[in-house]
Amino acid sequence: MQDFKYRLNNGPTLVGDAAKKPRLVQYVNQRLDVNQLNLTQPALVVAVHRSDLEAGADVIMTNTWDAAHLVKRLGEDQVFALSKRGVEIAREAAIDRAYVIPVMGPVAYNREQFLEIGPESAERYYSVPLSAFKEAGLDALVLETFTWGPDLVLAYKTAREILGEEIPIIALVGMVSNGSTPSMTGMRQIIRYQNMLKRLGADSIGVGCTFYEDAIKAQERFSEVIDPPFTISANIARDIWRGEKLITVTPERLAQAVPAYERNGATFIFPCCGGNPEYIKAIKASVNPLPRELPKARPLPELKYQRVSSRFEQALMAGEKVLCIEPRAPQQVAYQGDEPSYKIINALLQAGHHFFVNLTDLAGGVPAINPVVWASDIETEPRFKAHNLETIVHIACSEATPDRHEQDMRTALRKGLRNILVLGGETAYGSGTSEYGSSVLEVLANRVRTKFFTGVSLDISADDQGFENQLRLLREKVDLCLGRLDFERDENNQTIVPVFTQVVYDAQLLERRYQIVKDMFGDKIKIIVGVYPLLSISEAEKFMKRTGVRIQQNVLEAYSGKSADEQKQIGIAIAREILNFGRRNADGIYLVQPSEPAEKAAQTMLEILGDSRP
Repeated sequence: MQDFKYRLNNGPTLVGDAAKKPRLVQYVNQRLDVNQLNLTQPALVVAVHRSDLEAGADVIMTNTWDAAHLVKRLGEDQVFALSKRGVEIAREAAIDRAYVIPVMGPVAYNREQFLEIGPESAERYYSVPLSAFKEAGLDALVLETFTWGPDLVLAYKTAREILGEEIPIIALVGMVSNGSTPSMTGMRQIIRYQNMLKRLGADSIGVGCTFYEDAIKAQERFSEVIDPPFTISANIARDIWRGEKLITVTPERLAQAVPAYERNGATFIFPCCGGNPEYIKAIKASVNPLPRELPKARPLPELKYQRVSSRFEQALMAGEKVLCIEPRAPQQVAYQGDEPSYKIINALLQAGHHFFVNLTDLAGGVPAINPVVWASDIETEPRFKAHNLETIVHIACSEATPDRHEQDMRTALRKGLRNILVLGGETAYGSGTSEYGSSVLEVLANRVRTKFFTGVSLDISADDQGFENQLRLLREKVDLCLGRLDFERDENNQTIVPVFTQVVYDAQLLERRYQIVKDMFGDKIKIIVGVYPLLSISEAEKFMKRTGVRIQQNVLEAYSGKSADEQKQIGIAIAREILNFGRRNADGIYLVQPSEPAEKAAQTMLEILGDSRP
């Protein structure tokens, strides 16, 4: 047979067989899953495959959709066995007349279930059937009916790592009739993740287990911004996988949709839930039997808005070593526009330091002033304007909805603010610093983001597994800031990304991790090292409990048995060591106000900074 990847990209259109689970479920008792029929009744599964082959299917897909989801319940050995046997059965049924493609569905059926499982466990669950597929031999892989973008991306990356670059991978989302999935807010978010998968190397994207008319609408949207080929897995009834078995269509009516699928770039079409050999015959009779040139995504209009470069961005672009100061956020209930934080800023300015001001919305567990309001006040304060002071507004330190984040960012634009730092943020690998941080990336994915110079955070002190996850999170955040995950064409995207490390206390760990990050991202990022002097052991313990930041045991032991004054000097010495590393190696440092009254805190910060300038 012709190479599957070539056929997928050039046609003629491939016709797949119908979904197995709905057709086999009638044979399953309460203690047996459909996928286990591969081991208990293989002849039955072969017979269903063979009926689809005789109906004209070019592709036989395996009875393995639930495999990854079953690992926790059935165990790795059982799932490996039924997955491998599923491929062998499909190969037996295909008798060299059709391609054999394993199907793998999600480990969880919505976002909440996925977060409960966790990305590490999910990756392990996916690896079991994928390893079995590889051992049995496959022509391609279909990731079928995923409802949450990060889960689909994780499954794709796991599959690519196990299967290698040569095996084609097709990634499908399952949509409901309103153009969304239960875990993605709408078509815009679906397109963003599908576009991401294309850029990661997916050979085809599309919709699975989606009502045939809704599939047309989705594919039309995909074709505006993503190059084909596309894959369509069309349901015979609307939202059947949600239990709404309504508006069943005939094989002839489904076949009438085939020209629209092909016109918009589909090269692989198959009936999903509700399908049977009659639907396969109808699709087969309607597809274009000839190879064809696929359409290209239509170019989008140029943006009229030009992003205004900030002084912070200009300094990093020029290779300057930047200094950022992070004063403590004032309480919202007491904010008068002239806070103790101003004394910190003024003291450092009077000492001759040139810096940018990081502004958070954290105030020791009590409501803090909105950092956008605070930033505007600082940048317009007469005594600071003479120093050309510029702020960096932190986003997602505290809980807020996407609408609130977008409102804050638009307010920041009106006030002339240009720099933001995203601390939270959920990506393809799970959550960032907070469970609600996902809303930030959702907002940043729209047009608001392109108007700011955006920085992101990295917890460089996490344990080994946590650090690996942080690197994965960072890769998506950096790609997002550089415009690589957007489906709009945008000439305003920044070309470097400032990466602010969470505060760190172990210089040797910092040195190792710093080099790993630089080797991974190179000139695309500018690393700014976080320094927060902890002046006592009790403060260190409270800080870890409050923030989750990891402080190494050897650092904590340095405070043990020392007087209050000695503990303060230890905290200052550790801060100096980290700061000096940042000055020598990194692109800048940011110094957080220590937990002291403003006047003392200013003196401590000046003592840490010394006479030299970053």
